[in-house]
Amino acid sequence: QLFFDKRPNSTFDLPTVNETALVPPKKAEGDESPINNPENLAREAAYVNRLFSQQVLKQGKREKFEQANPWQDELNDSDIVSVAYRYRQWSLNNDVTLVSRCEFHAMDEGNEKVCIRAVNEYDPKATGVDWRTQLSTQRGTVLATELKNN
Repeated sequence: QLFFDKRPNSTFDLPTVNETALVPPKKAEGDESPINNPENLAREAAYVNRLFSQQVLKQGKREKFEQANPWQDELNDSDIVSVAYRYRQWSLNNDVTLVSRCEFHAMDEGNEKVCIRAVNEYDPKATGVDWRTQLSTQRGTVLATELKNN
């Protein structure tokens, strides 16, 4: 059996930033908190995704599920983001079963679950794609580069 254990203050559940790029972001020697440090970029991406998912939702309508938010007691209502969890199970082969907790942020008109994410730009020199000049004319190139790098 294989278990993934999340420790306090770990970056296990933070989004990756250009993890599979030709030149992934690296922690600079001697600089304790550079802006393009992989951990700082991951924390920023998590924060941006949290805020973006709340901005694009229709206000006032919330789905009620069988079980309440597990952090309801620890947080007040203004701190709780619109997110629900669903456990999924896959059989990878005869001996391996994968169980995962998946999150989603909304339900569409057809009651399909929707996960909302933002794509973040951090340094055009490092990524090779300058969104400011290419996003309006070459959306596909920008998206393909981000998918390849992440």
